Amino acid sequence: MSEIKKIKCRVCGNEIELKKENRYTGIEQNMIGPDCLRDCYDCPVCGCQSVVNNRLKTYEEGGDEE
Repeated sequence: MSEIKKIKCRVCGNEIELKKENRYTGIEQNMIGPDCLRDCYDCPVCGCQSVVNNRLKTYEEGGDEE
């Protein structure tokens, strides 16, 4: 079994375990251009949101194309 990856909270310094069940998708709203999807985790100590990665929309065959 692989080791669970961790990141350090930029606010309190606590280590945040990057478990799949704790990940959620946040939306960064932009004034110019499309909104961006982000992978996020919350620090269990201070509650600060940590953004770890960009998330792409899922491609669906035959879906609407822009």
